[in-house]
Amino acid sequence: MIGIPGEFEEPDYLPLSKTRRDPAGVGLRARLITADVDAFRTYAHPDASLPRLLMNRDSMGHALMPMLAENFSQSTFVVASSLDRKRIDDLRPDIVIDEIVERGMVRTAKDPFQ
Repeated sequence: MIGIPGEFEEPDYLPLSKTRRDPAGVGLRARLITADVDAFRTYAHPDASLPRLLMNRDSMGHALMPMLAENFSQSTFVVASSLDRKRIDDLRPDIVIDEIVERGMVRTAKDPFQ
């Protein structure tokens, strides 16, 4: 992370490529149930007692999706720069996460429901 290969190494125990290629092989139980389209993905977990998630995300949230999905019965990930009140009402998530890179926060702070 600090750009000094060989000096500070950090193993990647759960690489994104492996979680996407063989989720069951690395112990993940949540499965992608929509088309594998970057702008909108929904995962389902077999444990229906878990809460539901809606996450607005930018590219920084891409690698989080498979691991976050493990903690929710249904996880919907949307590439969006603002919250969509209708989507929240339609999906009725228990938790809403709005993950945006810092440079996008000024616009979102002015009007989170654009």
